Amino acid sequence: ENMPAEPQENMSSEERRQKKKTDANRRKKERRLANARVEKAKAAEVATIDAVMPTLEAVAAGVASAPGTMRSERRDAGEGRGFGMFATAQIGAAEEIASTVPALSVVFDESAADVCGFCFACEEPNEREVAVVLQRTDKGFGLILDDRPSAGNAALIAGVVKDGPNGGEVLIGDRLVSIDGVAVEGGHEGAIKLLRSACERLGDGVGVPCLFSRPGRVFCAGCNKLCACAGCVKAGRLDWHKHECQAFQALPQRAKAGSDTSVLRLLLRFRMTQQPEIGDWCDHKETTTALTSLQRNPLNLDRTQLATLAALAGVSANDAGAIISMVRTNACQVERNGKKAGCALSALIGWHNHDCAPNAAATVMEDGRIGM
Repeated sequence: ENMPAEPQENMSSEERRQKKKTDANRRKKERRLANARVEKAKAAEVATIDAVMPTLEAVAAGVASAPGTMRSERRDAGEGRGFGMFATAQIGAAEEIASTVPALSVVFDESAADVCGFCFACEEPNEREVAVVLQRTDKGFGLILDDRPSAGNAALIAGVVKDGPNGGEVLIGDRLVSIDGVAVEGGHEGAIKLLRSACERLGDGVGVPCLFSRPGRVFCAGCNKLCACAGCVKAGRLDWHKHECQAFQALPQRAKAGSDTSVLRLLLRFRMTQQPEIGDWCDHKETTTALTSLQRNPLNLDRTQLATLAALAGVSANDAGAIISMVRTNACQVERNGKKAGCALSALIGWHNHDCAPNAAATVMEDGRIGM
């Protein structure tokens, strides 16, 4: 390349043709090498998650945790086909094969204020009055009042002490409207004064009659990314949510500022379920351990993005990649109010979906279970 080019006029037509061919081949080789360098650079930035076939041990563990009413069984579908689901009874069209509460789920940011982050309920919010005679012990009523400024005079219940004297009767999100017939004014400060006055007036050992306003769903003012229906609040799921809420609030602001944080929140929820002192948000749902029985398709992810997500969520890059791969391969879409509201991941559904020509379909039912 550094040799001086021979003048074209001194070359024969054959030599010119040969030189033209040589130059074309050289440029072609240079382009090929340049493309190879680009692909190599891209490969360094991409984490490839290979296809995964579950081990026999994982399959056995998943089957052991499957619902007892399942009308199918999982077994080897033949060489090269993986594991398939086979009916164990005659099943008619539109009949349910099996159902379960999914192992992992998340509601997208756009629907977080309207769809319950646990059971996906989305009824219109409605307030109803609830009369409760508050009981007290030497430690008090076991209620935590929200001391943040808020509109209106009622006092907001921010927490209920577990195993306290009013657990199950008063719920997080309730608003204390009146105490012993006297309307609450001035929020939590006014409520505290009225409670003290009522206790002095009624004497020890006597309950305090109160009136509460109970919302149809409670929006978490901590993370602003989850609401819970009244049923899930009563089941104590907002108490469980405080763990993932605190983890989300502790994230850098830039991580919470995106248009949708659902992937990050899904990984945070997974992390909470892996901590023995926290566990799952209910005891009759599918465990995240069952997800290891799922078959996964190969997936390419941006290596830097994957590492960042894993670090923010406090999970390993391997776990983060596996969950994202499972979601893209097996997740069931949650549809509420005529739009995609979230996604749910279930081993049970993943098992039934592995067929090129499926004759069963998954749906997220009104009560939050996934049904086949």
